[in-house]
Amino acid sequence: MKQHILTLLFLICTLDMVCGQQDWTYFQPKDQSFELSVPCNLSAGEKKILTDVGEMHPVTWACSGTEDDPNYLYMVSYVDYPTGTLQADSVELMKTLLDESMDALLKDIHASLDYKADSPYGHHSGIIFRAMIDKNKVVVKCRMLIVGDRFYAIQVYTPMEKSLNDDINRYLNSFRLKEKNQKVIR
Repeated sequence: MKQHILTLLFLICTLDMVCGQQDWTYFQPKDQSFELSVPCNLSAGEKKILTDVGEMHPVTWACSGTEDDPNYLYMVSYVDYPTGTLQADSVELMKTLLDESMDALLKDIHASLDYKADSPYGHHSGIIFRAMIDKNKVVVKCRMLIVGDRFYAIQVYTPMEKSLNDDINRYLNSFRLKEKNQKVIR
């Protein structure tokens, strides 16, 4: 009898865990060479900004987590620099761009850096960092990459008490590139 009760409890717990999980799908914007695994439908936005290197058009896709999602917001952004601006063999330039981009984001969202580490994608330069917002109530974890003349920022925002959930890394680590006229290799 005890074994039947334990089996029933196990099945109920397993069913509850499975039903509570979100459906993740792969998101690949039309005419783009990247994809991510996402738990929600991303919406796009684009703006025009004037910089030292000329007019640029950052593109951002974002979605809010559902009620059951431990994360508030999922985002991926990219901006294309003029051809030849970013030289992959200039390690110092790549490091400077990544560090200055991280610092600008932290300043814009009034966040303090918790940690930062190198996080390349293949031979492409990249960093990953975590920062605290609003007196440590909100956490942002971000991965920034430079691929050719394109800069990517992949971000997740979550409440501090849920900041160690697996969906953060699932999202950040799902980023994949594809070569022209090829399917993404997972």
